[in-house]
Amino acid sequence: YVVVAAAFVLSFASGPGQSFLFSVFQPEILRDTGLSATRFSLIYALGSGFSAALVLVLGRALDRFGARAVSFVLALLLIGASAGMAMATGFFSLLVALAVLRAIGQGCLITTSQVLTSQWFVTRRGFALSLTTMGVVCSNALLPPLCYTLIGHLGWRTTYLWMGGTLGGLIMILAVAVIRNRPEDLGLHPDGAAEPIPEDPGTGPARPSRRGIWKTGLFWSLVLPLCVPPFVSTATIFHQVSIFAGQGLDSRVSANVLTVFAIAAGAGALLTGGLIDRAGVRNTTLLSLLFLALSTLSLLFASDPAVATVYALLMGLSLGIWSVTNSSSWPHYYGREGLGSVQGSATMVLLTAAALAPLPVASLQAATGSHRAGLLALLAVCVAALVITASRPRLSH
Repeated sequence: YVVVAAAFVLSFASGPGQSFLFSVFQPEILRDTGLSATRFSLIYALGSGFSAALVLVLGRALDRFGARAVSFVLALLLIGASAGMAMATGFFSLLVALAVLRAIGQGCLITTSQVLTSQWFVTRRGFALSLTTMGVVCSNALLPPLCYTLIGHLGWRTTYLWMGGTLGGLIMILAVAVIRNRPEDLGLHPDGAAEPIPEDPGTGPARPSRRGIWKTGLFWSLVLPLCVPPFVSTATIFHQVSIFAGQGLDSRVSANVLTVFAIAAGAGALLTGGLIDRAGVRNTTLLSLLFLALSTLSLLFASDPAVATVYALLMGLSLGIWSVTNSSSWPHYYGREGLGSVQGSATMVLLTAAALAPLPVASLQAATGSHRAGLLALLAVCVAALVITASRPRLSH
């Protein structure tokens, strides 16, 4: 669990590259650089696409060098990108800094924390990953108000430099003093057991091959349903203000339900750890998708604050359950060997799906004049994911 604490910090340190923190800095960045919101959105989209591509390289690096060396390099990149952000003055300098920050925060640090935790746990992996996932939740809760206060006193450039330097320095200390790639490197065994314990069903004689993973039906039967929660949540949250306005709700309601969403996501992540260890990843995937479908259905009828709150509660639970289930699924089916490449491939697909999510909903709204068609399409995607997951072979539980 010392390793879990280090993985928690890696997850927490993803904040400088996450959407929830960019939203705090965006007004000051636009005011200072003179960029329009449209050009900043283009920078953000390009940076997000870069993060999806880089996570493939990260996966191979994790398999070859281990989480300890990778964490140290990521810390250096975080410090450098934060310094670049503090010195950015125009489109291209901002693009480079933001792209690196998005790659580190959105994909690399979180994937590294998950792979590290999965190497140290087997029977208690779900619970351990739920603790690791709380790093993002705590980052979401603590960093935005802290940075908002610091911006008022120090300015946005100094705040970014301070934040990246502090978090990057902390990661470097952990990489040197705490993080170790695998328990076997220290003569130990997963879960702190006194002797080797049986691996997951996916590591037996019928273990799926990691070679040509993109061509296997198992990979797509796993990754496509797991794409759906980030795809649907990104689409709905991105258009949430507009959807609510079309149903008679003001922007204040939209802001209030985000608090409900964050609390529910944290609760869902904490509760899922033990549930995965008992019921298995297939069943928790089904539970996440069920909550997601019910949330999308609620949003269709969210014409008063109470129903809007139900929508946010269900969506938060779905995302909280998904966050732990996603990170548990890959070691469960593929084992610990070569896990970085497998999880890197999956994360690239997930990030790409999330980046594209707002576009189809916006296109349907432009074609029909309302968000109803887009929400119905998202609901259909949820149902399809439920069917795929329910028909997937079970390895255990």
